[in-house]
Amino acid sequence: MGPPEEEFLHEYAKTGGRVPDYPAVQIAATAALAARCARTTDDLSRPALWAAATSLDTTTLLGWFAVDPITGMQRAHQTVLTRWTGGGMAPATG
Repeated sequence: MGPPEEEFLHEYAKTGGRVPDYPAVQIAATAALAARCARTTDDLSRPALWAAATSLDTTTLLGWFAVDPITGMQRAHQTVLTRWTGGGMAPATG
């Protein structure tokens, strides 16, 4: 859902002059989810949008996304551990 990661990073850097930080990526992912929920229902009330959001089982720029309709907790999320190296942030290995 939303643009592919490489496309988003390229367009953000082209427009903003730098690579996006984590909050910027969170905002983009949230906007994509909100737009999807609004498109899937003809009722923009809070209960209708919540029902649409909790029915999602999808991916965003941040990975897999799903929300438990009872608890409201995100039940599908993959955390990626990174580390700082001489050249910048990199996925942690081993």
